[in-house]
Amino acid sequence: MAVFYFLNIILIVLLVILALAAMWGIYRKRRKMSIAALKEGVGYVKKRLPVVALLTLLSLGVYCGVHYVNSLNYPRLSIVLNYEEAAKGQNPNKTRFNASEIISPEILEEVIARGGYDVTAEELRESLVLKSVFDDQEIDTESEYDIATEYQVAFEPNLITYGIDGTELMELLGEAYENSFLEKYSENDSILQLTFEDLDNWDYMDTDDYLGVKAQELQRYITNYGNENPNYRDSVTGETFASLSQKISNFDIDLERFSSFVLQNGLSKDSEAYKTRLDYQNRLLDTDHQKRLAAYDIRLEAIDMYDEQMARIVLVPTNDETQEFYMSRTKIGVDYFADEADAALKQATELKEEMDHNTYAMNQMENSTAESEVYAQADAMVNSLVEELGTLSYQAKQLSDSYIQAKRDGYIRVENEVLSWPAQTGIIGGVIYAGATALILCLFFCISRIGRKKRIGGSL
Repeated sequence: MAVFYFLNIILIVLLVILALAAMWGIYRKRRKMSIAALKEGVGYVKKRLPVVALLTLLSLGVYCGVHYVNSLNYPRLSIVLNYEEAAKGQNPNKTRFNASEIISPEILEEVIARGGYDVTAEELRESLVLKSVFDDQEIDTESEYDIATEYQVAFEPNLITYGIDGTELMELLGEAYENSFLEKYSENDSILQLTFEDLDNWDYMDTDDYLGVKAQELQRYITNYGNENPNYRDSVTGETFASLSQKISNFDIDLERFSSFVLQNGLSKDSEAYKTRLDYQNRLLDTDHQKRLAAYDIRLEAIDMYDEQMARIVLVPTNDETQEFYMSRTKIGVDYFADEADAALKQATELKEEMDHNTYAMNQMENSTAESEVYAQADAMVNSLVEELGTLSYQAKQLSDSYIQAKRDGYIRVENEVLSWPAQTGIIGGVIYAGATALILCLFFCISRIGRKKRIGGSL
């Protein structure tokens, strides 16, 4: 690869030298130039046209050959974003998409580590060109307004990076960026991996709350996916988000059975400590209960202060959907007081129910006659619930992985770009280079002839 890299430089250097030689000839023979001399030079060029044509074709072939080999050794990386938010300049998680992350120092350092390259991230960055394909303009990595869904990374080696295998480099860069993109911006389903290490620290009467919270986490996660794509079905298990959500709902039924069994038998790992805690909770709840009742009474008193007749006649002129005029009753202070009173009474009722439940639980523990067999049965029920919830967790993870994989296949596509033959050979640049070579050769032969004397019997 280094040979072709330097050969490309040599071609350019030779052309520059030839151009400089022609310019020097023009300068040196400027005094000898005349119409006749130029005609003689042109005639000399005509005789050398086969040589010019041969050198021109040779330069075109070498130029295109060098670019073709370079295109094979230094492929371009194509990155296509296939999700709805991409057109808005966003990542899948709604954060702003930043194209410069494709060749960020973090990504390049990982590429260097995996490839074992003896360069720094900054040195490698100098050899990479990031472009958006829709405008073929180099992206300003400092800009916040470049929005595209397709990008290219081209490897243009310099003296420091010419020894790097471009094909391997693009593969490593594509893998590193794709992994980083999916890790940062796709779904995080770690919540589905339930653990129960601290379950032994919970009392029997709290176990239902402990397991219920974890079931709610699964339910919430699966419901969000179900709202996003209600028709998705796992091709292997045939599971859908709706069917799995129903299974989690059914788990709540088993959980209620366990809770009723524990409450009925007054089971506790430390009944005295638990009763003390419930008693303290009831005191706090009773304080809140009294506050809600006070708020309810105050609003009822405020309602009584309103003039009943005045409350009945608060009307405003209004037009209905057909633009017909009518008088509409509007809310006044008494209406707001009534709503607040209802809310306060509802909260007070809920607090009273919670206190009654705690009181009943304390009485059940106080009068409990449960034997070890009953506790063993409760432990068996806990183990069954944990096993059932673990199975639901596994099924949720399996369905989530299947769905995320289906979505990820559409999130981002990273692949080495296959160039067309004009791009591989650089034919356009080759024609320009060959044309410049032909022009400079003609000029060089023409100038070289000016001022030379003819020999007797022939010309030089």
